[in-house]
Amino acid sequence: MIFFPLPAVLDEIKKVEGEFEKKKAENEMLQTYVNNLTRQKLSFLLA
Repeated sequence: MIFFPLPAVLDEIKKVEGEFEKKKAENEMLQTYVNNLTRQKLSFLLA
């Protein structure tokens, strides 16, 4: 069994959490973009 020092594990967890938050923000931005495109397309089709 391999043991890792606790501080190193905690640092890695913080890095992963940071990447998660970054990807989450990117996903929200892309979802907003898709929603805006969908609204534009619908307004064009209904006009």
